[in-house]
Amino acid sequence: MSDLDERLAEGMRQHRAGRLDDAAGIYEAILAEDAHHASALHLRGVVHLQRGDNEQAAQSIRRSLSVAPGNAQALNNYGLALSGLRQMELAIDAFRAATRANPDSADAWANLGNALRRVERYPEAVAAYETALSLAPGRAGIESALGAALAELDRLDDALTHHHRAIAASPDRADYRHNHALSLMRDGREREAEDELRKAIALNPEQGEYHASLARLLRRRGLVEDAVAAYRAARVGGAESKSIEQAVIFNQNYLDLDPVEALADARAFASRLCEGVVRYGDHPNDRDSERRMRVGLVSADFRRHPVGRFLVEPVAASSAEGIEYFAYSGRDNDDELNLRFRKLIPNWRHAGKMRDDELAEQIRRDRIDILVDLSGYTSGERLAVFARKPAPVAVTYLGYFASTGLDAIDYVLANRWLIPEEERRQWVEVPWHLPHSHLCFVEPQAPTPVVAAPRHARGQFTFGSFNNISKYSEGTLAIWAKILAAVPESRLLMRDTATSDGQRSQITDSLVGHGIAPERVVFEPRLEVYEEHLAGYGRLDLALDPFPYNGGTTTVEALYMGVPVLTLHGDRYVAHMSESILRSAGLDEWVAADRDDYVAKAVAAAESPQHLDATRTRLRDQLRESTLFDARVFAGDLEAAFRGMWRAWCLKQ
Repeated sequence: MSDLDERLAEGMRQHRAGRLDDAAGIYEAILAEDAHHASALHLRGVVHLQRGDNEQAAQSIRRSLSVAPGNAQALNNYGLALSGLRQMELAIDAFRAATRANPDSADAWANLGNALRRVERYPEAVAAYETALSLAPGRAGIESALGAALAELDRLDDALTHHHRAIAASPDRADYRHNHALSLMRDGREREAEDELRKAIALNPEQGEYHASLARLLRRRGLVEDAVAAYRAARVGGAESKSIEQAVIFNQNYLDLDPVEALADARAFASRLCEGVVRYGDHPNDRDSERRMRVGLVSADFRRHPVGRFLVEPVAASSAEGIEYFAYSGRDNDDELNLRFRKLIPNWRHAGKMRDDELAEQIRRDRIDILVDLSGYTSGERLAVFARKPAPVAVTYLGYFASTGLDAIDYVLANRWLIPEEERRQWVEVPWHLPHSHLCFVEPQAPTPVVAAPRHARGQFTFGSFNNISKYSEGTLAIWAKILAAVPESRLLMRDTATSDGQRSQITDSLVGHGIAPERVVFEPRLEVYEEHLAGYGRLDLALDPFPYNGGTTTVEALYMGVPVLTLHGDRYVAHMSESILRSAGLDEWVAADRDDYVAKAVAAAESPQHLDATRTRLRDQLRESTLFDARVFAGDLEAAFRGMWRAWCLKQ
C-alpha cells in the first residue's frame, strides 16, 4: 500500500469516527501532493456536505468525477449536494447516473425518488422508491417516502399501508409520523392527522415544519386561534419564515385581538421584509398635477374573485382622459373576468414570473405615478415590490383589510365607516376616505330573481350565513345560539362553511354546547355555478353577519337577493365591512350597536314578518340606486381620490 493510500485509509477512519476536522486535514494534505486524487476530492466533498456547505461539496465532488466519472457513490453524493443547492434537475441527472453506475444501490434509487418528489414528478418518484424497496425490503425511510409520493397521486390506501410499515419499524421517527399525518389529511381523516402531528411535535418540538402543518390543519378545521398559535410556534422553529410570518399576520384578522397589537406584528414583518432592499431615492415623474395619471394595479386576482368582481366595472367606467391604467398580473386564468380586464387594460404585464426587483424596474420603466396594492397579505402578494418604492405614490386597497405595516405605502383607500377617525392609529398608511361606498358590485347580466321569504313555504324562520368557516368565531356562535334560543322554531342554514365532517362537527358542537339541538343546524354544499349560489340566498329569511371578521361579497350578494343582513358595529376595518356596505345603501337599521342589540334586532326581525317582507321587496332597487351599483359615480370617486393623492405628491419639495 502506498503512502497516500495509507493516509487516505487513516482519513477515512477519522471520518467514520466523526472527527471531521481531522479527516478534512488529511484529505487536504493528500490533495496538496496530488491535486487530482479522486478519492480525496470526493471525501473532502463529503465532509463539506456533512457540514452543510453544499457549494463547496458540489465543487469538490465535481472535480472528483472529472477524474473518475463512473464512481457511483460520488455521483450519489454529488446529487445530494445539488439537492441542497436546490438545483433539482441537475441533482436528478446525478442520481440517475448513480443508478446506472450501480443499479443495486438502494440509496441512489431512494435519493432519486426524493429529488423527483421535490419537483412534483410523483409517478417517476414512486417507480424509483419501489425499485429502492425491492433492493432494501422494509427500509423504513423508503417506506415513508413512498407513502408520501403515493398520497400525492391519491393512492391513499397504498400510501397509508407504507406509512404504517415505516412507523411500525421506527415509531420514534418524527418525520415518518409527519409524512403519515399529511397523507391522513389528504384522506380527510383530520383528527387522526392531528394526533400524528402532535406526536411528531412531541418527538421533535424544534422542527418548525411540523408546527406549520398542524397550523394548516387547524386552520382548515376553523380553529383559527389554535392555528395562529401553531403558526407562531412554526415561526420560532424557523419554518418557511416568510409564508409563516404572513400566515400569522393574515389569520390574526379572524381573532378578537387588540388591533394595535396586530399592527405591531405587521410593522415587525414589514421591517424584516425591507432588510437589504434598496428603495428608489428619486422619482422623475412629471409634476403636472392635472395631467393624465398613470395608475398601476398590482394583483393576482384579475379574475373570478372578489377583487376582480369589485374592480372591473370601475375600471370600465373610468375616464380615459384622467387615468391610464396599467395591470401587473400575478396570474391569468382566462376566465371571463380575466379576459375582460385584459381588454379594458391594454397595458397588461404578466408579472407572475418576474422577480420583485424585475417587477419594480418594469414599474419604473412604465413611469407609474400611483401604484395600487390589491393583495396585502393574501395569496399572490408583492409587498416586496412596494418596499422598493418604484412609484411616487403607493396605496393599498380592496384585497386586504388591515395595515400592511409598510411605510413605503402612503395611503389606504377606505371610507369613513371602514376607518373612522378614532381608529387611524391602527394604520401605518394614511386613510384616504372615499365619499360613498368603498366598493362597487357587478350586477349579473341575467339577474337571478328575488323570491318570497322561505318561512311562508316552510313555516319555519331560517337564519343563515354563507361565509367562510374561519369567520365563525366562538363569540359569533355564542350570539347566534342566543338568537336561536330566543326564536324556538327557527333554524340556522350555512353554506361554504365546511369542507369536511370535522369542520361541520366543530360548528355544531359549539352550538350544541350553548343549548341548541343539532337538527336546527343545517349545512348545504358549496355551489360552483354562480347563478345557483345567488339563488340559494332565497332559502334565508335573515342573514347573520359574523364578527370580528365580517362578510363582504356575501353581504352584498344577500342584500341583492332581497335578504337583509344583520351586522355588529366593530372596532377595526375588518369588523366594519358590512357596516360600510349597509350604511352606503341607507340600511343603517341593520347595524347593531352591541351584542345585546344584535340579538334584539334578530329576534325583532323574526317577530315582524310584514316588515321583513316589505324590506325584501325593496332591497334590490335600493341597492341599485346606491353607489354600490353605480360604476360611473364610483369610478369618479376613485379618480378623485387618485387625483388628490397625486396633487399632494406634486406639491411636495
